[in-house]
Amino acid sequence: MDACLERLGGAARVAIATHERPDGDAVGCCIALRRMLAARGVDAAIVGLDQAPDRYGFLTEERFAGPGAAAAEGTAQQPDLAVVLDAGNLERVPEAVRTWHGRVPMLDIDHHPGNTQFGDVNLVDPGASSVGELLYRLAVRGGYPLDRETAIALWVAIVTDTGRFAHENTTPRALRIAAALVEHGVPTADIERKVYQSLPLSVLRLHARAIEHLAVEHDGKLAYTILGEEDYRATGCKPEDTEGIVDIPRAIAGVEVAVFFYALLDRPGLKASLRSNGAVDVGALCRRYDGGGHRAAAGCTLPDASPDTIREFLAAAFPGSSLSCPLRAG
Repeated sequence: MDACLERLGGAARVAIATHERPDGDAVGCCIALRRMLAARGVDAAIVGLDQAPDRYGFLTEERFAGPGAAAAEGTAQQPDLAVVLDAGNLERVPEAVRTWHGRVPMLDIDHHPGNTQFGDVNLVDPGASSVGELLYRLAVRGGYPLDRETAIALWVAIVTDTGRFAHENTTPRALRIAAALVEHGVPTADIERKVYQSLPLSVLRLHARAIEHLAVEHDGKLAYTILGEEDYRATGCKPEDTEGIVDIPRAIAGVEVAVFFYALLDRPGLKASLRSNGAVDVGALCRRYDGGGHRAAAGCTLPDASPDTIREFLAAAFPGSSLSCPLRAG
């Protein structure tokens, strides 16, 4: 942690990046770190942030350096330091950031057990509930000021990655940090409404289509669903509106592994998001497909959406099982 603080303290221009399709931990951490650095006079910008789900829109009144690539001028073009948050490997970050590897000092801050240690300095703690937790610990150790807005961004990071403090990564330390953030004025009920109770009707209709597509196999231990381009067209939604849908198959009694497949509109292949009750290491499974994650939560991208590809992937979770795999991305 001290090496990380030393790098941050020695940089005047910092580019901040995270993984594709950012979730609450990624969005919250990008904004929190930018605010922490700006409070010390550092010229910091968030680079190449993909479109985040609308539920985090109340957080994103921040300074960005252009979606998808570095800005034509300013911090993103010639940073003293690139900070990559919540990404297990460089393949998950914007191309502009990948081109800096080896040319610009890079700081890797992450909590995924399969992290490839791609930074010049790596702060990787698989025991942390979230990167939000790591940033809070950095702020305290480094004496960075935490105002109310920064605390809100860190709260969103932690509360979403712990499943509202219900997942296995909800540790005593995570709860103590959450309590400290509340003391900074985090409006917990207001954030609960904005993140979890303010979904557009179109998103709920997308959830309904995911329920319609549900399938259960392997004596009820495996549940999965799929959404394709037709589902997006019918509801007016986009892939970034799918956050949380993996919890639909996960909610079925007796399920050990839940899988949510969904089409990407800007590239070929099929995204897979997995959850496990711990009996199956879905992180190890996804790493076999160049993805990553934790034992109980992980993701990867399949090369295509054919039934054979889906069947092969699901069979890898339960070797020896007979799967019908009737689903197809429409």
